[in-house]
Amino acid sequence: MIRMIAVTLLAALASTEASRTALCDDNFDWGGWFSSGVHANAWGTTDNGPLGTKRIGNAYTVNQLWGFAEKTLDTSGGWDFGGRVDYMFGSDASSMQAFGDGSWDADWNSSDDYGSAMPQLFGEVGYGDFKVKAGRFLTSIGWECVDDPPGFFSSNSYSYFYAEPATHTGVLGTWETSDALTFHAGWTNGWDAGFTDNGGASTFLGGVTWAGLEDLTVTYFCSAGSLPRDEGDLYMHSLVFELALTERLAWILHNDFAIQSGLSAGDDALWTGIVQYLQYDLTDTLAAGIRFEWFQDRDAARVAPGELSGNFYELTAGLNWRPTSRLIIRPELRYDWFSGTYVPGCLPFNDGTDDQQFSGGFDVIVTF
Repeated sequence: MIRMIAVTLLAALASTEASRTALCDDNFDWGGWFSSGVHANAWGTTDNGPLGTKRIGNAYTVNQLWGFAEKTLDTSGGWDFGGRVDYMFGSDASSMQAFGDGSWDADWNSSDDYGSAMPQLFGEVGYGDFKVKAGRFLTSIGWECVDDPPGFFSSNSYSYFYAEPATHTGVLGTWETSDALTFHAGWTNGWDAGFTDNGGASTFLGGVTWAGLEDLTVTYFCSAGSLPRDEGDLYMHSLVFELALTERLAWILHNDFAIQSGLSAGDDALWTGIVQYLQYDLTDTLAAGIRFEWFQDRDAARVAPGELSGNFYELTAGLNWRPTSRLIIRPELRYDWFSGTYVPGCLPFNDGTDDQQFSGGFDVIVTF
C-alpha cells in the first residue's frame, strides 16, 4: 500500500511538472516561495526598532508565503499579451499593501503582525522592443527587492524601507532601444496606492538603464508629481551603479534623494541616503556580503515622523547560501546607530532608550 501511494504521488508530481513545463513553453508560469526566520536584538526586546520588515524582535516569523501566476511576453513574432498576479501572506504584508490610500488590500490583516497582500495585478502588451503594463506592480526604484528570493541580505536598508515606494498603480512603458540602453516612462497615482482615486495624486514614473560597458550597469529611476490631499509635491530619484570588480567580486552603489514640498504645514521635507554593497562569491553556492548605509531623515518625515530627525547608519555582514536551486539560507549580523535630535523617550532602539543596537538573525527561503 505504501509503495502504491508513493508511486502515485511521484506520478502526480511528474505529471504536474510536465504540465508546468508545457505551459512554460507558452510563456505561462506559476510558483512561489516560503520565507521564515528570526531576527533578534542584543537588548532582548520584542521590538527591533526601525528595522523595517525585521521590526519583530526575538521571535520566529513567517515573512512571506508567496504565490504567483504570470504570462510573460514573447514579442519575437510581433504583438503579444501577458500579465501577472501575486498574492502573499506573512509579516511582510504591511510593507506592500496599499497603505498609501488605505484601499485594495490595506485591511487584509489577521493580527497586528500578520496579514495578506496582492502587490501585483497587471496586464501587459508588447510589440518588438516596446512593452506597456497597466495595473498594480512592484516598483523599479532602488536596488533591494520587495520579494525575498532575489535579495542578498535577510534584513533591508533604511533607504529601501523608508525612502522608496514599494508598489505603484498605473501604467509603465519600457523601450529597449539596444542591448545597452533601455528607457522607462509612465504614470502612477502616487505611491503604494490601490485602484481607487488616491486623493488626486498624479506622478510621473520613469528612468533609464545603461549597460554600455561590460562590467558596469547604471540605472536611474525617478518619481515626481503631486501627492494626495495636503501632502504636497514630490521629486524622488534612485541612482544605482553595479560594477563587477572581478569575476567573483561585485560592488553596488545606491543613492536615494527626495524632496517633498508644498506641505500643509508650510515646510519642505528632505530625505537622502547612500548604500554600498560588496558581494563576493566564495563558491558557486555560497557568497559573503557587506552593506554599509548612511540615511538622513532631515525633517523627521520618514523613519519616525515628528520624533527622530537626523542620520541613521547601519553596517550589515551576511552570507547567502544556495545549496540547491530551491533553497536559500541567509544569516547576518547587523549594527545600527543614530545621530540627531529626538523627542525624549523616543530613541530608535531598546524601547526608546538607546541610539544604537546590535542584532542578527537568519531566514530560510524555499521556492516552489
